[in-house]
Amino acid sequence: MKNKGVTKNNKQTEYYIGLDIGTDSVGAAAIDDRYRLIKVKGEPVMVSHLFDPAKQCAERRAFRTARRRLDRRKQRVQLIDEIFASEVCRIDPGFYIRKKESALYAEDRTDKDCKYLFFNDSGYNDSQYYRDYPTIHHLICYLMDTKGDKPDIRLVNIAVDWLVAHRGHFLSEVGIENIDNIMDFNSIYEEFVACFDRLGKEMPWDRIDPAGLGDILKNRGVNRKKKELADYLYNGKAEQPYDDYFLNVKELITLMAGGKVKAAKLFLESEYEDDLSFSIDNDMDIILPQLDDDAEIIAKLAMMYDWSVLSDILDNNRYISAAKVKIYEQHKKDLKDLKAFVRKYEKRGALAKGSFNEIFREAQAKLKNYTAYSYNVSSVPEGSEIPDNKATAEEFYAYLKKKLELDKNSYDAIDEAYISDMKDRMDQGVYMPKQVNTDNRVIPYQLYYVELDRILKNTSLFYSFINEKDKDGYSTYEKIASVFRFKIPYYVGPLVSEKK
Repeated sequence: MKNKGVTKNNKQTEYYIGLDIGTDSVGAAAIDDRYRLIKVKGEPVMVSHLFDPAKQCAERRAFRTARRRLDRRKQRVQLIDEIFASEVCRIDPGFYIRKKESALYAEDRTDKDCKYLFFNDSGYNDSQYYRDYPTIHHLICYLMDTKGDKPDIRLVNIAVDWLVAHRGHFLSEVGIENIDNIMDFNSIYEEFVACFDRLGKEMPWDRIDPAGLGDILKNRGVNRKKKELADYLYNGKAEQPYDDYFLNVKELITLMAGGKVKAAKLFLESEYEDDLSFSIDNDMDIILPQLDDDAEIIAKLAMMYDWSVLSDILDNNRYISAAKVKIYEQHKKDLKDLKAFVRKYEKRGALAKGSFNEIFREAQAKLKNYTAYSYNVSSVPEGSEIPDNKATAEEFYAYLKKKLELDKNSYDAIDEAYISDMKDRMDQGVYMPKQVNTDNRVIPYQLYYVELDRILKNTSLFYSFINEKDKDGYSTYEKIASVFRFKIPYYVGPLVSEKK
């Protein structure tokens, strides 16, 4: 930028302003035609400004998506409550008020003297409710199986609310009438094979029996699965089908086993920047569009991996809730046995004094004990630090192995089988399992719909309003099923807000 100025001797001189514009800063300086800084009142004319660098919109988009998803979940629950309201309010007019105010302090609630949130009957309260049904899945199993006893309509309302709120994903195109096909690995594998045919590419391995591949994918442990996949698909050594094949088969096996790979290494001669992993909760909806035609291969691989995770969750059970109850009971047994083990050897002196409290009760920001693993921070002693984050299963296992020194022979022979079983199940990732974890993302809505359908059909034996039709010819059952199944198509985008 150039301009002219006047010197003391009335001679014109040119001066210039130089700009340095970067991604997160701007700088400027004024100079004359001999590149000398111009001064005003003895100070050089220069300026710089720093500002926050530009960010991709993906992060804000994720927050927006989560907010909309939560709003729609609340709307579904509200619709279900409106359907049940007339029946519930006959026996408990304050039920929905207590439920709505459950997150408030007692002094901020409408009924300040009521210490219960769901049940406040003279003969039944929340304490008894949680003894009868420790988790929502216990309640769902009861409502699916009950035949003789008439269930409390509030219990039905609570269970249906949860199923409608946590209904699973809509990625599977299997019809509800063919629910068993969801666990058919052969059809999923055939879709993977057909993907290569559509792209005009050769398969990375020769023809195999899909059942054998499925058995390997159901196993635990990335390294173990990598070895078994290499043995099964390539007779022990994963080699490229030919020199200019577009995929790196070693990276492909790592991805199938649940490991993390770089997209640029998986797809040879590509410039992709993303990391790919099915076992890590990354946003595949954002990554896949960046992979162009190769995205279909990753999507089909993800279907096979999700099948293996879902198979592990179900563990030969037909219903998700039955499998979750089994997980709860296993965790309860593991916790009881571990507490008895720690008490026994702390009393003998084999474990340091205070080990029990450190493992099960203490809380520190970086301590990966049971408190951090279960994240039951409500029981943390006053004055303790709240853990920064939930401890992962791997972090908890590592802490426990180090704390108990399981590899040392300092325990009785009678406990050798218990210690061996504990270590084996830690290696497989199934010791002290939890109901709520990131694997729940693979559960399709069809499996939860089966449970909803069975609950409503059982309930209709005791409550006639389930099958009663309104003036438009729709039954309560059909309305609830419609709320459960309805999903806004992705191409619709954000809906019109209340302000517009």
